[in-house]
Amino acid sequence: MNQVLWGKLVELISEHIGFYIKVKDYPSLQSKIETRINTLQLSNIGDYYKLLQDSIDSKSGNICSSQKYRSKREWNALANIITNGESFFFRDRGQFNLLEQTLIPQLVEKKKKFQDFNLKIWSSGCSTGQEPYSLAILLDRIIPDLSQWNINVIGTDINQNFLNKARIGIYQDWSFRLTNPLFKKSYFTSTKQGWKINNNIRNLVEFYQDNIVQDQITPIPCCGVDLIVCRNVFIYFKKASVAKGINKFYTALNSGGYFMTGHAELQGITLNQFEILSFPESVIYQKPENGIIADNSALLESKMDIESIETNLDTNISLLSLNPDSDSLELDDLNLNSDDLTKSPREIYLQNNNQSLEAHNLIFDRGRSSEITPSFDGGVISELESLLAQEKYDQVIQQGQKINEQQSDKHLIYYLIAQAYAKQSNLIQAEIYCQKALDIDSIFVPALYLLAEIAQTKNNLKKAKEFLKRIIYLEPSSVIAYVELGSVYTKDADLTRANKMYHTAYKILQDLPSEQTFDHGAIITVNQLITRVEEELSKII
Repeated sequence: MNQVLWGKLVELISEHIGFYIKVKDYPSLQSKIETRINTLQLSNIGDYYKLLQDSIDSKSGNICSSQKYRSKREWNALANIITNGESFFFRDRGQFNLLEQTLIPQLVEKKKKFQDFNLKIWSSGCSTGQEPYSLAILLDRIIPDLSQWNINVIGTDINQNFLNKARIGIYQDWSFRLTNPLFKKSYFTSTKQGWKINNNIRNLVEFYQDNIVQDQITPIPCCGVDLIVCRNVFIYFKKASVAKGINKFYTALNSGGYFMTGHAELQGITLNQFEILSFPESVIYQKPENGIIADNSALLESKMDIESIETNLDTNISLLSLNPDSDSLELDDLNLNSDDLTKSPREIYLQNNNQSLEAHNLIFDRGRSSEITPSFDGGVISELESLLAQEKYDQVIQQGQKINEQQSDKHLIYYLIAQAYAKQSNLIQAEIYCQKALDIDSIFVPALYLLAEIAQTKNNLKKAKEFLKRIIYLEPSSVIAYVELGSVYTKDADLTRANKMYHTAYKILQDLPSEQTFDHGAIITVNQLITRVEEELSKII
């Protein structure tokens, strides 16, 4: 492939869609583009570049309308294959609590004061619709006389396939993984295809295609907006593209309107046009009334950084919203007490999906319990585990890779393959299969442990800390994770934090039965682990 043209094509896509395309993602993107070139029966990458350019080059008067239409259609097709659409209802409970208890009630009261019963909310980058529907459900809860209001919740995304699914409004159980089982019955109807959103909520939401980085505000309804929610979108964007999106949202907001993003997404971005509001759950950006920005100097000087906000988030917050790079994570930061240690976010997920830990086949791998669910063919998992125990690593890999993609518990198979590769010291493939497992089940703790172990082997202490902190968030009583994190901090010469981790592990161990054992490379009892922690603490002192 012509490398000069390839570079120009990547730059064109990045500019038009806004994405920051990493070098490591080039092979995947190139494969997808080659597929498109073949599908369109084009000769080469140069023809494909010209096709995309046809709808952008406004200076050329030689491009007919049919060429522009074909070009725009291809941009849609390209967006559909390079964008991700993972979402679920009420993602990031902390932020939704802030919306439900503070921001939306304030907007409603302000509207009532001026006898204005119009409320418009824009969910940008809405994927398959879970977020805008969650916002509509909030309005149904908050506003008792909802029928007297003109409510307009708008969901936009660049991916037309996602929008088509959103308009249908049918979702599978995975989309409800952090909600109470009663939630589905209250706002959805069970069908053969899945759970369908009820019409009273569906009628509050409209869906449109929109490209965040394009200057024009499309569709027209996205003007005069009271609240814009755009979360976990800018993390994929170049800094210049983020700035374009911010300006677009600022223009669309009413005076006094709120703008919510994901945690830490706007670090390093100039936001002088907004008032910055601090809440325990999130930072919020408000378009000032009458264009006058309040003096926030005291606010900005009061340690109101993203990290300090995130460490005080409610423990129900989405894993994807946790800042794993924060070095201040410890037991107290998560606001845990002894009761909290018996109900981790992973267990909350199982509980909210009407499942119990007892109903699952629990494995204890390196001292942490993780769900294993052989729903249809537990024999496959058992066979691979047996081969792994016999050190027949090649067979684990070969048999695991042959299993049909529709196989239940695919994430467990990927994890066992990852273990086999790790045992062979093929750490790159081990990491790839761990990630495959996490792509299916983002709360699958064993894969995170293996990634942490690999990171330590590669002496990548920053990554090791990141994975171990995610484990602690998911399972706050993961004593092995605290011990391992203490070890990593010791290697990093951060003895203060190492001391905190070991003391936290010691505190948890004191409440465990002395006969309880952990598989930490070798079987170790609680008493033996206490002895090890005491030894590590004595070295620090």
